[in-house]
Amino acid sequence: MAQQGEVCRRRNFVCPYHAWTYRLDGSLAGLPRAEAFPDLDRHLLGLRKLPSTVRHGLIWAKLDPASDDPPDIAGYLGELDRDLNAIGLAHHRFYRQHAVRRATNWKLIVDAFLEVYHVRRLHSATLGPFFADAVSVSDAVGRHLRFLAARDTTSEIRTLPPESWSPQRHATLVHFVFPNSIFVYHPDYISHLGMYPDAADQTLFVHTMLIPERPTEQKAEEHWRRSFELIDTNVFNSEDLVVCEQIQRGLRSGANEALIVGHLEQNLRRFHSSIEAALEADPRAKVLQAPLA
Repeated sequence: MAQQGEVCRRRNFVCPYHAWTYRLDGSLAGLPRAEAFPDLDRHLLGLRKLPSTVRHGLIWAKLDPASDDPPDIAGYLGELDRDLNAIGLAHHRFYRQHAVRRATNWKLIVDAFLEVYHVRRLHSATLGPFFADAVSVSDAVGRHLRFLAARDTTSEIRTLPPESWSPQRHATLVHFVFPNSIFVYHPDYISHLGMYPDAADQTLFVHTMLIPERPTEQKAEEHWRRSFELIDTNVFNSEDLVVCEQIQRGLRSGANEALIVGHLEQNLRRFHSSIEAALEADPRAKVLQAPLA
């Protein structure tokens, strides 16, 4: 787990297994007992280079070493690029990150964050009471998705001028960046969720909390610590991911021959249709790219 407020100033990377050392440009700098490898050409054994770029304060990489061109993230995001800029994503600060492996397919986790039908029920003891029951509006932006989930305070905008409306204070905005990244905009911070499959039934789930500014006093630090524990421990890891693992076990049992998707879960249809289209266009899925937050 990365620590809050931590700035990385490494001069190199060291493999924990045999302690081979690599420079920041990926080249092999040294290795213990080099005499055991008399014919080794260090220039040929650097870390694999991936095309990458920085946009909205995040590092984006294309998982295709054969490609030399950096990814065109603005073009890839389409209208979402304007959204991320308007919400000031690049001006947020890293606070804390938690990575955990869960026994579930990565697409089941994405599914869980693309619909609000479950919110009042699954999260009844945590954040459920703060939301209206399955009220949301959504649209597809190419292969990406964005939706606004109504909170218990959303109706207040009827008494406010439009310039006072906020997609964070009066609702919860969610951006899904195809294929495996989700941004959730809480009232005063942002969660980035990355789903990285290790196997058909195992996923590395990485939650990164981004805050408007670094805490400069103990009161602010305590506020962000409580916020992180609430959403990461009590909601994501104790509710959402637990249910995803239960669904995975149910699917593995073979008890259900089909799944029912209702009108409140239209984003699931859009997501899986986009997955099928991407695989049909390129079975190796080389075109997929995602932020490495």
